[in-house]
Amino acid sequence: MTMNRTGLISRKYAAALAVVIAPFAMIGQAEAACTPGTAAAPVNGTVVTCTGATINGYGTANDTDNTINVVSGASLAGGTRVIQQADNLTLNNDGSITATTTTGSGVFVLSKARVFNTNTIAGGSAVNGIGITTGGTLDLTNSGGISGGSFGAATSGTLTASNSGTIQAAAANGEAMVGQTVNLTANTGTISGDAFGVHATATATINNAHLISGSNAATGIGVQEFLAALDRSAIAA
Repeated sequence: MTMNRTGLISRKYAAALAVVIAPFAMIGQAEAACTPGTAAAPVNGTVVTCTGATINGYGTANDTDNTINVVSGASLAGGTRVIQQADNLTLNNDGSITATTTTGSGVFVLSKARVFNTNTIAGGSAVNGIGITTGGTLDLTNSGGISGGSFGAATSGTLTASNSGTIQAAAANGEAMVGQTVNLTANTGTISGDAFGVHATATATINNAHLISGSNAATGIGVQEFLAALDRSAIAA
């Protein structure tokens, strides 16, 4: 079922994105267990493999067109942004990606990204913490867990997602999935935000077989302004 609403991208998302963009151009993160490393940055058009434990994240403001494979058992941690790239990231995550600051982002891309997640991507748990954020399009396939305080998966463009895991944003007014256009091709998992499970500011296509919820008892909404057109049996408001 397709539902339309004209409007601008969430002001809250724009504000949070501004917080993490501000220092982006000044920070290049080092790594301990990703090959190739970033000593000769930028790393462009390369397949990057991460194994073991990486304590300072991976990527720089100038990296583009990389495929990053985080293998099972590997862990990446970082403060403001754990994985960062300017454009055209393909991320295959079978390990764990964890922001170590309460307002950090697990994955930060200025333009478009494709993310395949089977394990954990965790942004900071406080307001402005984001699991995955892009400034362009985000194509997401998730069978693991993605979380952030304000946003689980967020873009200022089009978000296309298939979810069989969990995507959540538990901080005050958190939105689990947000984009100007949201195409949820399949959901057999759980999508939960404090304010909204799914927030589309222009157009949403929702194919849901399990749970989309806004958990705030007073104000929470599963899919912003689209509930009247949906089968409510699978959506908790």
